Amino acid sequence: MDKSKEYIKMCDCEEIRDEWQPESGDVFYRKQHNEIKYLGQDAKDYQTVIMQYRTRLEHLISNELYHDHVWLPRQDQIQEMIMESIDDNQSIRLAEIHYKYYDWIRHHHHKPEVFDCAFTIYLSFEQLWLGFYMSKMHNKIWDGEKWTKESL
Repeated sequence: MDKSKEYIKMCDCEEIRDEWQPESGDVFYRKQHNEIKYLGQDAKDYQTVIMQYRTRLEHLISNELYHDHVWLPRQDQIQEMIMESIDDNQSIRLAEIHYKYYDWIRHHHHKPEVFDCAFTIYLSFEQLWLGFYMSKMHNKIWDGEKWTKESL
């Protein structure tokens, strides 16, 4: 499980924050306390708190608390987010996702500057799958500092 500063920075974005449905076992980073936390048995209570933050974003303190939590999705959770976007049966979805993932990597391979980016910026499988997710679902790439719109 990637808990690096780089992965935390990559996950600290609206697209990932809005996907989080807290569950027991989730890993997240608390900016205010500079600590990695694991959700335990109180995940349902925590999910209620997160939802309250989301519904009260107009209040500055809620906004700050909401943005204080950075979900660090595991590789399987990123793959699940991708699978949910495909409307076929699970075995077809899984095969299609893996095909698209390897095609995405091959695409980067044929563009040396992007290939270098893909395999020097994405330093873990979580980072690589997150890059794939952001590219396919949000048309964004990681520039080393932030997610930016991919030029077509």
